[in-house]
Amino acid sequence: PLPLRFIEARVPESKGTMLKRYRQLTRMGYELQKSALTVGIQPGQTTTEDLNFAMLTQAERYLGLRSTSSPAISIFRRGVTGSVSGPHAVIQPGDLLRSDWGLKGFGDALWIDVTVLGYVGHSVPHELA
Repeated sequence: PLPLRFIEARVPESKGTMLKRYRQLTRMGYELQKSALTVGIQPGQTTTEDLNFAMLTQAERYLGLRSTSSPAISIFRRGVTGSVSGPHAVIQPGDLLRSDWGLKGFGDALWIDVTVLGYVGHSVPHELA
């Protein structure tokens, strides 16, 4: 991908740690979202704001990262046109979730944007698989 080639051109991996740090920051952002979307949800109780707050708190307080854009959880629900949004939107079984946010780390030297999809349920419906 172009962003990786740009970083590789600026600082080859053999001569520095920039690419390693970029990959580490990307992995941390992804893992934070994955954790929030798998462990942090109690269907019928958890709101989008609950997940946003949990991800932001973990990133800033425990990992020393800063947000370039607030975490945004969007809910896509069967029978609803568009997304269900707002801080008080309650996540339900069968919802498709999209998590999107930006982080910066390593002294604000690197910025990333990570988007992850998740499904709330025991098995993913055929049309989403």
